Amino acid sequence: TVAVLRCAMYKLRPYQQECVDISIAWVKQNTLGAVCELSGGSGKSIIIAEVAKRLTEMTGKYVLVIVPNVDLLYQNCEKLKGIGAEFSIYSASASQKSMRHKIVVTTEGTWKKVALEFGERFCAVIVDEGDRTTETLKQIMDDMRTTNPLVRLLAYTGTPFRLKTGHVYEVDLNNRVLDSDEAINPFYKKLIFRLPCNDLIAMGYLTPVTIGVSDQAYDTDNLVIKDEDFTTKSLIEAFEGKASKTKLIIDDVIEKTKNRKGVMIFASTLKHAEEICSYLPKESYVNLHGKLSQKERKSAIAKFKNQEVKYLVNKDIATVGFDAPHCDCIVLMRATSSNRLFQQIVWRSVRLYEGKTESLLLDYANNIKNLFDGSEDIFTPVIKTYGSKPSKKID
Repeated sequence: TVAVLRCAMYKLRPYQQECVDISIAWVKQNTLGAVCELSGGSGKSIIIAEVAKRLTEMTGKYVLVIVPNVDLLYQNCEKLKGIGAEFSIYSASASQKSMRHKIVVTTEGTWKKVALEFGERFCAVIVDEGDRTTETLKQIMDDMRTTNPLVRLLAYTGTPFRLKTGHVYEVDLNNRVLDSDEAINPFYKKLIFRLPCNDLIAMGYLTPVTIGVSDQAYDTDNLVIKDEDFTTKSLIEAFEGKASKTKLIIDDVIEKTKNRKGVMIFASTLKHAEEICSYLPKESYVNLHGKLSQKERKSAIAKFKNQEVKYLVNKDIATVGFDAPHCDCIVLMRATSSNRLFQQIVWRSVRLYEGKTESLLLDYANNIKNLFDGSEDIFTPVIKTYGSKPSKKID
């Protein structure tokens, strides 16, 4: 109740208001899909909630908010409550299928079955995590446009690009059409707003990141890329069963984080996560993984967020939409070829928290070296399509 009341009194930050205004102005004049790039920690869910509320008030029609999973569904619903917007949930994952209110929050898997049936009721579709241009999402939009060709489309994401296919939009902020080296078959027409992490840090809305130095690291020279990231087989060979190396790294982590409040450790595989835990002090960690029940998962997350434990070890669980502001250290004991995933991981530690002046990034898997050529400007990724010539950094 307190959280909702606080959110109800929430005043949009200047950049949030600007993003909302630009979004509304776009849909008034365009049926083409548009993207807003908003760094992690920018309050993306608040912006989505405000845009949805304004669209229903303007048109009197339904607005659909599509999210990739039930965790993000609840997060968006919380923000809608906070601004006093009435909404319905239509999702099998949430065990609710209601369209009582004009704002409907849904998951892709559920809505694809009814998109054709209900499409004509909606004036707009808002996509959270708009970099996920899945075939399901494309089919949903095709079905809804069958009965309502004028339905508007807005997407919000911190990483508007994909490995291999590049940017998910065709035209950038400067009205420049991207070439094939930068985007292949982009789903959205135009980028209409951009606020990267570096800008938010400069404004004082996010915590600066310090890159730690260590003489310890795994050997990642033989990792093999397939599809969107390194193969499981090559990750196992590089990270599992390296007991002496893992122990040396964990000893280094413990020493470097002795004054830290919350440390998130990203492992390469489930077995690797278990090996990492075996070297951490007892009762100092939780291991978050896909085999936990929903109850066990909630309990583990609560222990970390309540600071009952210092370390949260996970394998691909706490990347998108995981919010623990007290976290002031990220430990990468996994390698990724995805700049998108790297950004999502680092963003877990940049939210403001009382007494937190900076966040520490410890990379034991050569990610910074491989993704940024050793540069410490980790929030300015180079985006290029698969097999393309080297591209310049975004200016």
